Amino acid sequence: MGDIAHTGRMDGNMHLYPVRVYFEDTDAGGIVYHANYLKYMERARTEMLRCLDFSHEKLMAENETMFVARRCELEYRAPARLDDALTVKTTLCEFGKVRLHLDQDIYLGDQLITIGKIELVSTDLAGKPKRLPKTFMDVIS
Repeated sequence: MGDIAHTGRMDGNMHLYPVRVYFEDTDAGGIVYHANYLKYMERARTEMLRCLDFSHEKLMAENETMFVARRCELEYRAPARLDDALTVKTTLCEFGKVRLHLDQDIYLGDQLITIGKIELVSTDLAGKPKRLPKTFMDVIS
């Protein structure tokens, strides 16, 4: 399939990912359905990996490694609505041999509307825990 350009940008140790709220993202009241915030965060993590030159496809093909969400903690502070322009700020807070801890906060302009704390586990292609690849560890260190 070839290389896909990434969306968003790195700002120091933080990745910024823009999201537009579409009609399909909203509930009958016109606000973003709660589960869609997790989708926005997933897309932001994927794009952050691309910025670091570690797409999911590359990790699986070259390292037989993938990431699995182990824990997600969300706090909703204010709703997002149809056509809002949001920014997902992803920060790698901590990492170990097989785990990554990320803060993924969603902003509407300067207003923090959703706080996300995400724990990912590195696994082999069968889903068993596996050490993060050395090349990946070198980049995030």
